[in-house]
Amino acid sequence: MNKLGGKIDTTAKAPRHLQVKTRLLSLIQQGKYQPGDRIPGEPEIAELLGVSRMTVNRAVLSLVGEGWLRREQGSGTYVSDRPEERTIRRVAAIIGYETEGALADHYYGTLYWSLHKAFDEKQIGLDPIWYSNHEDMPRLKASHADAVIAISPHENVIDDLIEMRRTGVPVVILGASWRYAGIDVIDSDNRLGAALAVNHLVDLGHKHIGFLGAVPTDSNTIDRLNGFRSAIKARRLTVDESAVFMCDFSFEIDPETSRQIVNLLKSDSRPTAFFAAGAKLAMILFGMAHGLGLNVPNDLSVIAYDDPEWLRLSVPPLTTVRQPLEAMAKAAADTVIESLRTGDPRSSMRLFDPIFITRASTARVPKKSKSL
Repeated sequence: MNKLGGKIDTTAKAPRHLQVKTRLLSLIQQGKYQPGDRIPGEPEIAELLGVSRMTVNRAVLSLVGEGWLRREQGSGTYVSDRPEERTIRRVAAIIGYETEGALADHYYGTLYWSLHKAFDEKQIGLDPIWYSNHEDMPRLKASHADAVIAISPHENVIDDLIEMRRTGVPVVILGASWRYAGIDVIDSDNRLGAALAVNHLVDLGHKHIGFLGAVPTDSNTIDRLNGFRSAIKARRLTVDESAVFMCDFSFEIDPETSRQIVNLLKSDSRPTAFFAAGAKLAMILFGMAHGLGLNVPNDLSVIAYDDPEWLRLSVPPLTTVRQPLEAMAKAAADTVIESLRTGDPRSSMRLFDPIFITRASTARVPKKSKSL
């Protein structure tokens, strides 16, 4: 027997997924679907109501998020025993870092503690879960969190995040621009940040600019390098690939890459400026230049990324691109709370503008570069 009635009005102003949601919710509230009843599968609902399966999926996920429905993998979707507004108790913050040392890191720590503050004000618990690869994810699945915020996640765990979203758990990616259906993204505009750095240097007369990044598969690194390349070309300059370096970690430069950078800085064709896509990388590069007798900024201008307090203690203080980490974290917390209350994931991407901070590590290009 078809309890769903006829096809929905595809010409109505109300979005189709909301019409499907309203139809299902009405049947539950009227008692036509009782607690424990299995509702028809999504393909059947789609055919009966004359909409796409994706539309039905969005409506069902919304009702799952609100607590009216529950999904059992391999079995189907059922009316919850207590169909009521979902209470938010715990949120899991998964961190792509192997140890608790992440909380002492400027980037991860600022995002996490800002999240903690935002949720604490709402009396919502926040549980940190560290992982290094896909095999660690079962710990998250067993945490029974009401929602998940993935802080700068590795791409190799995206499938796990998508599966959580399919079961009705709201998922927000914070600090990375991986974009997938049903998952909200909060990040800063790393391409813009790189462009701000390049334009500052070019305005100072620099035409030969190097790039130093870390973790080539990281979303932020990809965006910063692409932003660097695009900005160089937009200023009608050429990217010198021999001055583009990438290392495996954000906190150290491997010996071979160090050797290559030193050789370049010693050569007559060295860049007059470097954009280091990380604060620690910038400090290491700063030290390498100093060890070779190069003066920053008179011989080599250096721009960093992110703005931990210790960055401004260098001599001279480093020019950098600051991310609005606290504002990003608050937006992620607000997004999770709204998604849990409405059950309506928007799959949106919100990018915050970075802030360019000019200090003393950049200067006009020297008339004569010092060679070693």
